[in-house]
Amino acid sequence: MATVIQVDGTERQVVLSKKTHEKMEQIQKYVGGYYTPITLKGGKIMLVNEEGIPRGLLKNPKASAIASAGEFTQMFPDSINEHTLSNKTGSSILGDVLIVDRKELE
Repeated sequence: MATVIQVDGTERQVVLSKKTHEKMEQIQKYVGGYYTPITLKGGKIMLVNEEGIPRGLLKNPKASAIASAGEFTQMFPDSINEHTLSNKTGSSILGDVLIVDRKELE
């Protein structure tokens, strides 16, 4: 089961489709557009809107706390939000995010 974390702090559990195309559409709906992964420890992946900065998305304090805690191991591209691998204490993750187990994306 995946977790949606909205910018207002609301969290909810969602079930992603097993069908690849439907799953992609669901993820885009939850993050508000095209998305990119941030690899977290423990087999988790945070999917974020890849246009967070140019679209002026709001800061997501809960998602930012997860990333700022040093939990992410890989982010590509590293400028999609306001974090980078060299600066894990960047300002914020922007927009609604979806946290999934790596297995859910296979």
